[in-house]
Amino acid sequence: MYEAQILAKLIKEDVINVNSLIIKRYKELGITEQDVIVLSMFAREEIKHNNLFTPSRMKNKTGLGDDSFFDSLERLQNKGYLKIKSGINNKTGRQVEFFYLDGFYEEIISIYIEEIRKENEKQNQTFEEKISILFEKTFERPMQPSDAEIVRRWAQEGKYTYEEINNEILEAAKLAKYSLKYVDSKLIKNHLSQNQNSEYQNTSKVLQDLSEKWKK
Repeated sequence: MYEAQILAKLIKEDVINVNSLIIKRYKELGITEQDVIVLSMFAREEIKHNNLFTPSRMKNKTGLGDDSFFDSLERLQNKGYLKIKSGINNKTGRQVEFFYLDGFYEEIISIYIEEIRKENEKQNQTFEEKISILFEKTFERPMQPSDAEIVRRWAQEGKYTYEEINNEILEAAKLAKYSLKYVDSKLIKNHLSQNQNSEYQNTSKVLQDLSEKWKK
């Protein structure tokens, strides 16, 4: 996951405080306070570019007892946040073990992506609800599936503000045009007109004068 690689880099460069991040998100990670201590220790070691797995030294760094440390170690591995693999030490040529936190970074990113998705969903839902209430209050009839589809599209595309839609619905009601298809067509027409005016204003004076002559 590309985003997880970015997060890992920011943590390793100490741009993001990994201790604060783990403490803030440990419940979503499904780990205990004891696991927080162990995971934070591994993350700090990785910041120092030291991925060599040395159980006794690392246990001492956490201040935990043997049982507590190795219980946390097992839980973090079972959750996939910590992986320990055999490899060759480039300095000594001996076979040793290295630890990796890729699973932890990926899970943190997944938590944030899901949180943002829910926030966007809530925002869109609130927008749709506001439009639905406005529709039923102004047109004095319940929304049909075709109306709901139009409102859903407005929310997803994000082209129109609530104020723009509100104004067009009110104008449509004044003309006895109780249709969201009519409102939609007016919104599209208005935005096309605005874009054309913007493009016209950005053209040079020579082209503007030429355009005016062609209109005559």
